[in-house]
Amino acid sequence: MFIESAFMLSQLSPNTSLPSPPGCGWALAFAPAMGTLSRYFSSQRSLATGLALTGNGLSSFGLSPLLRLLADTLGWRGALLVVSALGLHLVVCGVLLRPLVLRGDRPASATLFDVGLFAQRGFAAFALAAALLAAGYFTPYLHLEPLGRTLGLHPFQSAALVSFTALADALARLLMGCLADRHLLPPAWLLVLCNTLTGLSLLLLPLAGSYATALGLGMLYGASAGSFATVAFGVLPEIVGAARVVNATGLCLMGMSIGGLLGPPLSGK
Repeated sequence: MFIESAFMLSQLSPNTSLPSPPGCGWALAFAPAMGTLSRYFSSQRSLATGLALTGNGLSSFGLSPLLRLLADTLGWRGALLVVSALGLHLVVCGVLLRPLVLRGDRPASATLFDVGLFAQRGFAAFALAAALLAAGYFTPYLHLEPLGRTLGLHPFQSAALVSFTALADALARLLMGCLADRHLLPPAWLLVLCNTLTGLSLLLLPLAGSYATALGLGMLYGASAGSFATVAFGVLPEIVGAARVVNATGLCLMGMSIGGLLGPPLSGK
């Protein structure tokens, strides 16, 4: 949420130089939270993951118009201070989490940077696919609002593109969590389906020529990307086991960060 906020603020104030997005803080909070959540559930794990990730999409839905309003009234510095104050609530949420001791847990000294996970073919393929997808995964949130400006839309209509994309993302995460736990499709097939739909939506998004088509394609992207996030984090414990899922989540996010680092500059180019 807060990385997206920094990027949104940079779009709202294109002539100012914003500080680097809070990638370190986001990584230190997100990876342990998702890994710990997976250890709490042996059944209905996808639903729990979807519920947790829904907050990301809902906050992005509300933040886009809110940041536009804050930037207009307080300037980008004031808007960033408000977002930072919201971010401090992560401390309270972190205090409420309690790590669980599971059978098969390794000693603390042996679990730092568990790169042996890459020796598992399933995890290696999963991490590579996630890194490749991440090259385009974050791109729409950076370029949807500039796309709206290119189409001649009102600034709040451009911000609405991001908001409704995030809303579709949030709803899809919750619905996919319910669907995945019903096991109507094997988890691997479901993951491939969500991955494919995300790629297709990214491929079609540049073809938008009006507000309606940009909104429709943006929401298609949001729904498919949100579904992928729920399925991916729900499947990961089944690949590596709950005892190693925290390290696996961190390593997977590291790979996604590399893809996410390359994707937006390449798309801008």
